[in-house]
Amino acid sequence: MRRVLILAAAFVLAWTTGAVAADMKIAIVNMQAIASQSEAAQDAQKKMKATFGAERDQLEKQANDLKKKAEDMKVQSAALSAEAKEDKKVEFIRLKRDLEDKTRAFARKVESAEMRVRQEMAAIILKAAKEYGEKKGYTLILDGAAAGVVHADKTIDVTKELLDEVNRVYRAGKK
Repeated sequence: MRRVLILAAAFVLAWTTGAVAADMKIAIVNMQAIASQSEAAQDAQKKMKATFGAERDQLEKQANDLKKKAEDMKVQSAALSAEAKEDKKVEFIRLKRDLEDKTRAFARKVESAEMRVRQEMAAIILKAAKEYGEKKGYTLILDGAAAGVVHADKTIDVTKELLDEVNRVYRAGKK
């Protein structure tokens, strides 16, 4: 729905009277590229890795240990009594549930942190886009993908310039 409204607004603005249309200055950006290539995004990735990397590694180690335990149980199954098999099975199920609980909790923590990072990135990008648009006199700056733009002349793509502006705004906010 949002894309349809943005697209409709762009068409209305583009097809208004000749005098108004002649004064319009429109730009297209690749917001995905800006969100992934900016200094803010790269710093956020490093922070996420530093914050969650050790815990992720620990969970992966536990998963590998559990897999090895399952393989060992298969090998030993013929030599064990029915009671010993049942004990090992119950222990395995407990360890598996514990790992699943830890994995879900970890995923929730990571998702929450990623949401905060996306919100911070959006604020930086919007501020930079507003400042860039005002400085360069743009009437409208559209996200090429979100607005459903099928074709746009490369001369109106300002992704690189806006990326530079996002990096400038981010650096200024760090001070």
